[in-house]
Amino acid sequence: MDVKKFACRMSLALALTGALAPCALAQNTDPAKEAQAAAEKARAKAEAAMKEAEAKAKAAMEGAQPEMSAEEAAMMAAWEAAATPGPHHKHLEAMAGEWIAKTTWWMAPGAPPNESAAVASSRMVLDGRFLYSHHKGEMMGMPFHGIGTWGYNNVTKKYESTWIDNFGTMTMLMTGDCSPDGKVFKMEAKFVDPMTGKDSYMKETCTITGPDSYKLEMYGPAPDGSGDYKMMEITFKKTGDAKPAAAVPTMPAGR
Repeated sequence: MDVKKFACRMSLALALTGALAPCALAQNTDPAKEAQAAAEKARAKAEAAMKEAEAKAKAAMEGAQPEMSAEEAAMMAAWEAAATPGPHHKHLEAMAGEWIAKTTWWMAPGAPPNESAAVASSRMVLDGRFLYSHHKGEMMGMPFHGIGTWGYNNVTKKYESTWIDNFGTMTMLMTGDCSPDGKVFKMEAKFVDPMTGKDSYMKETCTITGPDSYKLEMYGPAPDGSGDYKMMEITFKKTGDAKPAAAVPTMPAGR
């Protein structure tokens, strides 16, 4: 072997390797490729996050619930207890139906009675949570219309009712209790007397007198300050079962 020629060739090979090495290193650290790789990594991460969000949204749509903490579970249980109809709401069903009514009222203790006729349509609404009543009749020669609601508040453990009519602009709010058998309700309202501008009150006793009858008695302060007197009595007789509730409005599609 020609040693001189071999040494010359090795020198050329080493020189070529030295010349190409920086090119290879530059190729391995190409900024454009690094940027592309980083972009692909970010895109993959975004796609994974999107899929996770879609899965969570789908689970929510299908009714799946994420795990709740003990505190959240207790709050949910309390809310459900407050919202669930019970025996007290069943008591109100005795007043659901179609009714004819006879109204008797007195302007003052010992005054002669006044009488008028009325009809009432009452039904349980909101899945048995409230009694809704619409009254129509005549009083003192004028048309009379009134709307009432009656419910039982599971939180306060009290019956609550509201009353509005075309003889005023006040919403009367009443609260009270009932007897253990659900036959006698005693309610009371506090309000500002529209004639005197002073604080006043009204007490009401509702008695379920039979499967097809009930009676309302209303008491208020006597004009002379001598105590309570019976202001009004309404007796109801059932003429038919409760009519179905009016159609519930629906949201437009896509909302």
